[in-house]
Amino acid sequence: LPGGGPDVRTKDILSCWHATHFCLLVCGFVSTRSTHYLHGAFIWKTTRGAAAGGVRLWQYENFYSYIKDGIRLAVGMGRKNALAGIWWGGGKGVISRPLDSDPDKRWTRRDFRDILFKEYGCLMSSIRGCYVTAEDLGVRTPDCDAVFARTRFTTCVKDDYGGSGNPGVLTGWGLICGMEAALNYLKMGGLDGKSIAVMGCGNVATSMLPKLLEKNPQRVIIADTNQDAIAAARKRFPDTRVEFRCVPKGDVSILHENVDIVSPCAVGGLLSKDTIPGIRARIVCGSANNTLKDDINDGRLLRKLGIRFVVDFVVNRMGIVNCANEQYGKLNHDPAIFKHFDNTYPEGIYQVAQRVLTLADAKGISEVDAANELAEVASNVPHPIWGANRNRDIVKELVAAEWHRQPSLPVFPAKHVNK
Repeated sequence: LPGGGPDVRTKDILSCWHATHFCLLVCGFVSTRSTHYLHGAFIWKTTRGAAAGGVRLWQYENFYSYIKDGIRLAVGMGRKNALAGIWWGGGKGVISRPLDSDPDKRWTRRDFRDILFKEYGCLMSSIRGCYVTAEDLGVRTPDCDAVFARTRFTTCVKDDYGGSGNPGVLTGWGLICGMEAALNYLKMGGLDGKSIAVMGCGNVATSMLPKLLEKNPQRVIIADTNQDAIAAARKRFPDTRVEFRCVPKGDVSILHENVDIVSPCAVGGLLSKDTIPGIRARIVCGSANNTLKDDINDGRLLRKLGIRFVVDFVVNRMGIVNCANEQYGKLNHDPAIFKHFDNTYPEGIYQVAQRVLTLADAKGISEVDAANELAEVASNVPHPIWGANRNRDIVKELVAAEWHRQPSLPVFPAKHVNK
């Protein structure tokens, strides 16, 4: 990646986290000799347990952007896990694919992806379980299966391997809980007769739609830049209440529709000082991680404009909840998972979303500030069996053993990588 080396200073990397009060921050990365992709594992606050969060495959313009995104996402996962009441710390994996030096788009080929994610599995094993990975942006269940071929420290593998599979459906249902919590809190009734604008026509949005339509909304508008995804969804959902739009890259007009709820379900960081003033919806509730470009200032701008924000790491938890307890076996309609949809469960999405809104109003602060305050308390609760320090001890041993001086990860045959 460009921008590495001495141009990236420690104080630059940490400057954006002056308010997070982190007690453990570990960034481990390695560039492999087989694919030459950069693999990273980012760990934040493991008081509640091992760091957990998905690995994403994405592009970054420079090394600083790569590091910043990894830290930002790990912190978000730590807060998400804490508010969900599950015994994991904050973690995120990031694999950077080239901006333009891979014109053949090798990352789209199954044979190349198998090698790429096996490499990532080797990284997981090398850090001895202080971070457990899962599925995230740009990554699917077969990729997690490839990770699983080289490590036990992954989740979201397919059912045949004893995993929990694709969590998209449950994540979509979680958004509906968050929407209903906000509507109820604002005394706006339920989803019946409401209008919703969804940004993104991916796995979460299309998984949410059937259950959303059961709630009898007046209309649902879904926009995406992927023409194939829009065409497939239009064919799958011929309901006249749903409008699908294919928009050009960079088009954020869906955020400014005259609707009751805006639901950003694409990449994060699209709500900013530039896009927020145009929002006409009363509620923002979406699955995109790190929905706000600037958590603090953008959250306060939303509040100033009277727009209520159902914080992303409160409502998009179901991906990690779905795989959080894979090691304890599987139950159909697992109560450990489905209790998060129960409006009466204290740690469920509905109750936590309302608790955040209540605290924000009581203190006159943004929903982001309120959620961070609640998450800060929850993230400092030690694991009930292992206590607060087990994962710190693993990291200390890795540092003492000079993990960073280890030989490169295994080299896979070049004929399988480069052909």
